[in-house]
Amino acid sequence: MTFKPTRATTHPREEMVLLSPQNGLIVAYLLAGRKLSNQIALVNLGIASVTSRVAELRKLGYRIDSVDRRDHFNNRYVEYSMPQAAADA
Repeated sequence: MTFKPTRATTHPREEMVLLSPQNGLIVAYLLAGRKLSNQIALVNLGIASVTSRVAELRKLGYRIDSVDRRDHFNNRYVEYSMPQAAADA
Protein backbone atom coordinates (compact mmCIF):
# COMPACT_ATOMS: atom_id res chain seq x y z
CA MET A 1 0.00 0.00 0.00
CA THR A 2 1.36 3.42 -0.93
CA PHE A 3 0.77 6.50 1.19
CA LYS A 4 0.71 9.89 -0.49
CA PRO A 5 2.23 12.92 1.27
CA THR A 6 -0.28 15.10 3.06
CA ARG A 7 0.25 18.83 2.74
CA ALA A 8 -2.49 19.86 5.15
CA THR A 9 -4.43 17.73 7.56
CA THR A 10 -6.98 18.18 10.28
CA HIS A 11 -5.19 18.81 13.54
CA PRO A 12 -6.45 17.11 16.70
CA ARG A 13 -7.71 20.53 17.83
CA GLU A 14 -9.77 20.85 14.61
CA GLU A 15 -7.60 23.54 13.03
CA MET A 16 -5.60 23.21 9.84
CA VAL A 17 -1.87 22.62 10.23
CA LEU A 18 0.62 22.48 7.40
CA LEU A 19 2.70 19.29 7.68
CA SER A 20 5.98 18.47 6.00
CA PRO A 21 5.77 15.64 3.45
CA GLN A 22 7.46 13.20 5.84
CA ASN A 23 5.21 14.15 8.74
CA GLY A 24 2.20 13.76 6.47
CA LEU A 25 3.31 10.25 5.54
CA ILE A 26 3.72 9.29 9.20
CA VAL A 27 0.30 10.69 10.19
CA ALA A 28 -1.41 8.92 7.28
CA TYR A 29 0.36 5.64 8.12
CA LEU A 30 -0.55 5.80 11.82
CA LEU A 31 -4.14 6.95 11.20
CA ALA A 32 -4.59 3.83 9.08
CA GLY A 33 -4.23 1.89 12.37
CA ARG A 34 -0.76 0.60 11.59
CA LYS A 35 2.28 0.49 13.85
CA LEU A 36 5.51 2.20 12.80
CA SER A 37 9.14 1.49 13.67
CA ASN A 38 12.40 2.98 12.41
CA GLN A 39 12.93 0.01 10.08
CA ILE A 40 9.43 0.20 8.60
CA ALA A 41 9.72 3.97 8.17
CA LEU A 42 13.05 3.66 6.36
CA VAL A 43 12.12 0.78 4.07
CA ASN A 44 8.46 1.57 3.31
CA LEU A 45 8.27 5.35 3.65
CA GLY A 46 11.86 6.44 2.98
CA ILE A 47 12.09 8.30 6.30
CA ALA A 48 15.45 7.87 8.03
CA SER A 49 14.80 9.93 11.18
CA VAL A 50 11.36 8.85 12.34
CA THR A 51 12.17 9.70 15.98
CA SER A 52 12.66 13.37 15.08
CA ARG A 53 9.49 13.44 12.99
CA VAL A 54 7.47 11.90 15.83
CA ALA A 55 8.86 14.53 18.23
CA GLU A 56 7.74 17.28 15.81
CA LEU A 57 4.25 15.77 15.56
CA ARG A 58 3.97 15.51 19.34
CA LYS A 59 4.86 19.22 19.62
CA LEU A 60 2.01 19.94 17.19
CA GLY A 61 -0.37 18.12 19.54
CA TYR A 62 -0.66 14.69 17.95
CA ARG A 63 -0.90 11.88 20.49
CA ILE A 64 1.55 9.20 19.44
CA ASP A 65 2.29 6.31 21.77
CA SER A 66 5.64 4.54 21.83
CA VAL A 67 6.42 1.05 23.13
CA ASP A 68 9.86 -0.50 23.55
CA ARG A 69 10.09 -3.87 21.79
CA ARG A 70 12.69 -6.53 21.05
CA ASP A 71 13.01 -8.48 17.81
CA HIS A 72 13.87 -12.16 17.45
CA PHE A 73 17.61 -11.30 17.66
CA ASN A 74 16.94 -9.51 20.98
CA ASN A 75 17.67 -6.08 19.43
CA ARG A 76 15.69 -3.19 20.90
CA TYR A 77 13.46 -0.92 18.84
CA VAL A 78 10.58 1.50 19.41
CA GLU A 79 7.13 0.94 17.93
CA TYR A 80 4.87 3.98 17.40
CA SER A 81 1.07 4.01 17.17
CA MET A 82 -1.86 6.40 17.46
CA PRO A 83 -4.40 5.26 20.08
CA GLN A 84 -7.33 7.05 18.41
CA ALA A 85 -6.56 5.23 15.15
CA ALA A 86 -6.89 1.89 16.93
CA ALA A 87 -10.27 2.93 18.34
CA ASP A 88 -11.51 3.99 14.87
CA ALA A 89 -10.34 0.77 13.15
